[in-house]
Formats: sequence, C-alpha cells, structure tokens
Amino acid sequence: MGIQKRSKVLGIGRGNGGPAREIGHFIGAHVTDLNNNDYQINHVKRYAVAFDLDKRSDFIKGNDVYGEAYRILMPGKVFKCCGWEMTDSYDPTNPEHLRIVRDLEVDNGIVKMRSIKGCLKALKTVGSNIEINQDMGATVDEIKWCLSLQDDIRQGNTLWIT
Repeated sequence: MGIQKRSKVLGIGRGNGGPAREIGHFIGAHVTDLNNNDYQINHVKRYAVAFDLDKRSDFIKGNDVYGEAYRILMPGKVFKCCGWEMTDSYDPTNPEHLRIVRDLEVDNGIVKMRSIKGCLKALKTVGSNIEINQDMGATVDEIKWCLSLQDDIRQGNTLWIT
C-alpha cells in the first residue's frame, strides 16, 4: 500500500483498531480512525494509550462512513474495507445463524451486521468503484486466514510476542 513513517492513514470502522495499531507500531505512521460506534472508539482509545500510540492517533466519530471515505479519497488512491458481513448463505430463520451473528455483534461491538450485498450497495451508492470483493471465509487456502484467532498457538499463522 506504500505506507511510510510520515504517512497519514485513515482507518474507517476499524473495530478494535488492530490494523491501526500495527501501522502505528511497525511503520510509525499517523493513523486517524473514523468509526460510527462509541464502544469501539473508546476501546481503541484505551489500546492506543496502552501501546503508547495515542500521540500518533486521532479518533473521530462519523456517520455515513462510506460517503465520507469516498468524499476525502484523493484521486488515484485506494480505500480498503473489510469487516464482518453476512453472506448470501445467511438464513435469518436458522437459530444457529442467528446465534453466530449475535455473538459476532456482541464480541465486536457491532450494532447490527449487514449483508455483503448491503455493504456493496452502500459503496456503489456513494460512487465507489469496487475493484476487489473477496469473502475470506470462502477461501480455499491450505492455511485459513482465521487460524491466528484460535486458542491453539500451534495452529496459528500469525504470532505476536511482546
């Protein structure tokens, strides 16, 4: 992505701020987080202080997130968006699907999960050109992206030691 130490990076709807912390810690860039969720903003602020990144971070509450991203995006620059969305296989009458969605909403401070189609429609509505849309849960990689989230460290593909 070409991010350097003097770069200014905008993180939008970053949940617990993991990507912003990585960019701030490993690259040293200044990160501004734009989020519409008070719980997540407060959570990220605490992390920024704990990891001594609060001097290189700003936190802004904003609604209409996709429209604001498109409005301020410089010509030729890229907006990357990732998050928890529901696929077409989601069945709102299936109790197991409802439980999974509710757990994700509670654990990640999400007010209401939307469908992938809903997110894509919102991006297109504000004028975005969608270059890549990928469901990471549907990848056929030998090592799944989510293994680093499991409890068994021997199964993970990401390791942080502090």
